Amino acid sequence: MHGKQLAALDNTAVRVALWRALQVEVDSPPHVLEDEVGLKLVTPDDGWRSRPDMGPFTQ
Repeated sequence: MHGKQLAALDNTAVRVALWRALQVEVDSPPHVLEDEVGLKLVTPDDGWRSRPDMGPFTQ
């Protein structure tokens, strides 16, 4: 792995991962998907829930 660069995360994939995690937090159970794996992979900043594209009506 020496000398190899990591690829940048795709913005759309990051947004979808965050939306799925936000849906688990915002929506009442039962959830169709409880997908928080992407959130763990993306490891966003603490303020990710307040991003302009994370509003519950932007999905």
